[in-house]
Amino acid sequence: MPTRADGGPDQWLTAFLAALRGSGATPAAWEVADFLWLARHVRADTPVSAAPADSPDNQSPSDVLPPGPDTPAPAPAPTGPDAAAAFGLYVAGPGARDGAALPVRAPTAPPETALPGVRGLERALHALRGYHPPLPPVPGELDEPATAEQSARTGTVLPVHRPVRGRRTELLLLMDASATNTIWQDAFDALRLSCERLGVFRDVQALYLYDRPDGGLLVGTGPATEPGRLRPVEQYRDPAGRRVTLLLSDCVGPLWRSGRGHRLLREWLYDAPLAVVQPLPFRMWRRASLPAQPGVLRRRGTRPVLDFTSAGPAAFATPPAGALAVPVLAPDAGQLGGWARLVGGLGPETLSAAAAWLPPGDVSGARARTATAAARAEAGAEELLDAFRAVASPVALELAGCLAAAPLVLPVIRLVQAAMLPASGSAPLAEVLLGGLLHRLPDRDGLPGPRYEFRPGVRRLLLQSLDRGAATLVNKYVSDYVARRFGKGTRNFPALAVARLERTTPPAPDDPAEAEPDPAAEDELFAVVAAEVVRSYEPPGDPAPGIEEAERLLELWWTQRDRPSLERARRRAEAAVRTGGGERARLVLARVLRALSRTGPRTPEEAGALLERAEGLLEEGTAASMLERAAVQHELWELDRDPRHLLDAVETLTRGPAGPSRLDTRDEAERRTRLGRALLALARTEPDPAPRARQAAAELRAAEDAYTGRPGRERRLCSVLRDLTAALRLLDAPPAQTAPILQRALTAAGDDTRLRLACLTDMAQVYRDAGDYAAADRTYERAEPLAPADGWRRSELLAEWGEMRLVADGVTPGPEGVLREALATAPGVGPVVARLGLLLGRALLRRWQEERFLPDLYESCHQLERAARLAPDAPARAEAWRRLGRARAAFPERERSVDEARDAYRAAIEAAREAGPSSVEGARALHGLGELWQEAGRRGEALEAFRSAAAEWGRLGAEHGDLPWAEVTATRRRVAGLEGG
Repeated sequence: MPTRADGGPDQWLTAFLAALRGSGATPAAWEVADFLWLARHVRADTPVSAAPADSPDNQSPSDVLPPGPDTPAPAPAPTGPDAAAAFGLYVAGPGARDGAALPVRAPTAPPETALPGVRGLERALHALRGYHPPLPPVPGELDEPATAEQSARTGTVLPVHRPVRGRRTELLLLMDASATNTIWQDAFDALRLSCERLGVFRDVQALYLYDRPDGGLLVGTGPATEPGRLRPVEQYRDPAGRRVTLLLSDCVGPLWRSGRGHRLLREWLYDAPLAVVQPLPFRMWRRASLPAQPGVLRRRGTRPVLDFTSAGPAAFATPPAGALAVPVLAPDAGQLGGWARLVGGLGPETLSAAAAWLPPGDVSGARARTATAAARAEAGAEELLDAFRAVASPVALELAGCLAAAPLVLPVIRLVQAAMLPASGSAPLAEVLLGGLLHRLPDRDGLPGPRYEFRPGVRRLLLQSLDRGAATLVNKYVSDYVARRFGKGTRNFPALAVARLERTTPPAPDDPAEAEPDPAAEDELFAVVAAEVVRSYEPPGDPAPGIEEAERLLELWWTQRDRPSLERARRRAEAAVRTGGGERARLVLARVLRALSRTGPRTPEEAGALLERAEGLLEEGTAASMLERAAVQHELWELDRDPRHLLDAVETLTRGPAGPSRLDTRDEAERRTRLGRALLALARTEPDPAPRARQAAAELRAAEDAYTGRPGRERRLCSVLRDLTAALRLLDAPPAQTAPILQRALTAAGDDTRLRLACLTDMAQVYRDAGDYAAADRTYERAEPLAPADGWRRSELLAEWGEMRLVADGVTPGPEGVLREALATAPGVGPVVARLGLLLGRALLRRWQEERFLPDLYESCHQLERAARLAPDAPARAEAWRRLGRARAAFPERERSVDEARDAYRAAIEAAREAGPSSVEGARALHGLGELWQEAGRRGEALEAFRSAAAEWGRLGAEHGDLPWAEVTATRRRVAGLEGG
């Protein structure tokens, strides 16, 4: 820190705080102290970089646009002595990914809205400092000099202890991890933060309680999306009474309906103070599966179990035989503070509060509530809504009406609540979610959740009480969410609903015949709800006669994804075909069937049956029928990957329409586009792709000429140019030939972020495959800001970018920062997370080998072990275990565990054998095990492992012939060296 002569530490501290606040952070005093402590312990000679000059934290908005051809090169970073002086703490942003940098999480203000009165709650909970475990006091620390002196003087060894002043009590915060508790995550985080700030506990743990289907209870370190390692709940029980427990739950999930939550509370009540924090409004407590009633809690001596006297009706005042009372408290300073004073012995021995009875044995009340919930699920919409109105607050009723105009995905629910009822808090939302109007939908990988839907008929009744202007406003907020999350290129159905509700002209949709499946079609829920809202405020007009009505309904489905309209279109088209409607009726029915194959949760067999019927309807016909038949055949190939369907599509498009009809300019361009795409897909299925790829390139060039300069066809041109690039890449065309084509595609994409992202990703892959890693890195950097903040697209892009940096030479910074962000944004836990963990583990191991920073090696082992356990198949597991063995063997001798490295290599060998009798991964794992034994001085075991690896290489050579011969030679040399030595 500078001296007073340099301006003084006060002046520097003031400037530091101003910089933090300028970044949007509002640090507390202890957070500033942590920053200063960290700055003091960073070595000046460590090559740690400051926030990059081009990071978003140091730029104006215009500075973070993707660089164009005229963008000047950035100024070189300082080197030498000035580089260390340039170090400073900074708030890490999307652009600050220097692998050598140490990102610092920005401090955030306490979440006052999630848990009102946080500061008062902290003061109230401070009374827990008076709690002492009901055990004899620990003698203290061993005083070795005093013990030695006394032993020498008396001739008897008796330990001497010195008193220790310190905190002895721990706090365990548990949150019920059931789906209904998701909305309380912010309140749980605020409670954790408050308890950590108290300074009266030796340790504060915030964990999540999981209910397994087999009846066991587990505890994890994260919520349901990232549970972390799960351990049996018994490991967290403390019979010594040192651990105070607070369990946050609304008590309506399966944990409580089954009675397992009641049994857990009853077992733990005997050990140490325990209370349930109930975030629901008090009037809903009696409806939970842990019903609480008001009364008086009383402390008797040092017993952890509190006595309870009910103040309710006589029927509830008498507890069941042998029942214990668990305090049930609201998350506010009054309730929690009173309980803290009672437990800590710093206040009166009685407290007016609520409690729930925990009888021994089975909890019949929970069973009864399960039966009540089942009966409620069978009630009609009007009955459900009447029951909800009878008990709900006015704010909850208003919120339910607003949510009727929105898809019920939790981020959208929170957005609508914050926009329409900003001061409502979590309690009204809980009333809506738990009021019997909704049911939970299955989660979907890569999509936000949890997801809900109103029970049949409820949404329609709620929309009747919501005026058209409010429904329009809700959909405006939802359309903004769709644009932010999924990008401007995604079909924004809420925006189309707004246009219909405001009676303006909606954006013209693409021709359904040219529709490409959107891999992000992100959530059908957004389309279905938007269509239902429009239908509620726009009664259908008089139906058109015959097939015209089917065409109108098909167009309505295309613009709004209104599934009932599609079903009505099918009935109309079927009737028209039966009554001899001719080719026009068959074409409309085929288009409806193709649309139905994409709609709803259908098995591949069901979708295939719809497409095969559509293909049969289009055997002969005009240009429109020919193009539709080829589209159906292509989609059949996408379902079962049978090249026969692609050959059929090529034949259909080559033969052209039946009869004397001719193709106009537009149909000819579309025919060439589809033919080029079918030939390209066929080329990828053949051993020699070159002949088909040349044919595809010729067709696509003709389509490019037809689309160039035609207004309104820019998106189609962009798609054609991307396909043309793919065909040329199969022909090993150099970047000098393919990059300009992709630049034209980028221009045609306009402001469509989804298409621009796809073009830049293709361009980066072109440079990467050609070995121009610097150009690929710059292109990935241009693409990254276009990727939506959440979801699989961003994770996939960052994974690709990080993998490129991992294999590239001379590209800085390293891949660690990019891979960390990819892992953080990866949806769910599965193969994608396993792959990213493997890549990050490899990157950290490489950085350890270059910089010898031991924490990198520890984290590498953690990521590789996680990847091995999450890997979806045996070959992936084998690679992860092998690399973990290598990482464990790389520890310095004083830190190394040969047994752990051996276990990892043996797990790799076992996984490789699951994949087949011989494999490259198996040979590599045996070679690595041999290296481990040789370095440990175990010559015989090393020779045995190397001989097994050599035999594995021999079997692979006889079967395949194409092997990494450098590795084969290295194994043989090891065998020869040990045999000859």
